[in-house]
Amino acid sequence: AWPDHGVPSDPGCVLNFLHDVNARQESIAAALSTSGQSCSSVGPILVHCSAGIGRTGTFIVIDMILDQIKRH
Repeated sequence: AWPDHGVPSDPGCVLNFLHDVNARQESIAAALSTSGQSCSSVGPILVHCSAGIGRTGTFIVIDMILDQIKRH
């Protein structure tokens, strides 16, 4: 768990959750592709914690950083 105003007890859980979210988005895109629909119709994943200012932003930044690392 990631407590409000705190840090996760195991940072690996955040990375695992991020991996699961991205894998789910990829599986949705693949399913749409096999049905002949455009992958662009998948849309973004909505991320929001209870307050929407701390954990949400941190999660999004981690995702962006890891994406940049993969691209370069």
